[in-house]
Amino acid sequence: MHGQKRDEYKARLRDSATAKKLALKAQQWHALSQTLLTRKHASQDSEQTGQVDVDVDAQKMLETLHLTEKLLAVNPDPIYLWNQRRELLLNSSLPNDGNDNFLEQEQVLTQTALQRNPKAYGAWFHRKWAIRHHLNDNQYQALSDSNSNSKQILQAELGLCGELLMLDERNFHCWNYRRFIVGIMIDDVISDGEHFTITDGEWRLQGLMENKCTVIGAQLTERSASEKSVPVAKKAVSSEVHQLLKLEWNFTTE
Repeated sequence: MHGQKRDEYKARLRDSATAKKLALKAQQWHALSQTLLTRKHASQDSEQTGQVDVDVDAQKMLETLHLTEKLLAVNPDPIYLWNQRRELLLNSSLPNDGNDNFLEQEQVLTQTALQRNPKAYGAWFHRKWAIRHHLNDNQYQALSDSNSNSKQILQAELGLCGELLMLDERNFHCWNYRRFIVGIMIDDVISDGEHFTITDGEWRLQGLMENKCTVIGAQLTERSASEKSVPVAKKAVSSEVHQLLKLEWNFTTE
């Protein structure tokens, strides 16, 4: 966070009791990291030798997933931990563990991580990945329905961004994530709520180049050859996009 003085942080480390606590936490984190690394090597060896017990391996995967959660809640910075967690989540052999809400689980973890470090690259990327994964699995649920679960999720994400930006308006990670969420909403308006399109891991905002919209202040100017040539449907879409962008403009001036 901005505004924190380094001298105050160093003063904490000079306190013997605080230093001992931090040293103990570091030892525990290192031990868990070694356990995680040992599990990964053991899993790779089993795959290479072909000695795979499906039930045992599935249980170990679940335990390893919980282990990544513990480590990331303490230190969300190591990218390799987020990578390993995604590998596990995408593995079809991973048992359910009674938790059907994949997105909620990852939202809770990333929010905990961001409370620890609001600028953790890995946490922001993982949250974006989780949203993409969820929407891809539920791509036929139109956001145009205000009561849809996906619509409520995206609105909640904007709310979270708002809270974090009120704490630190210079958090560019959060601004990037907010643009990602707004981009999804605009994409849904332009594609008429049909579905989301992901190509090579990136969102394609259908029709944005056709509309050629530019924000100038709080106004949206549509650079069409002639106002008369713009179909009624496009005018309606432009109006909705205008409203979304106007809300974002108002947010930045608060």
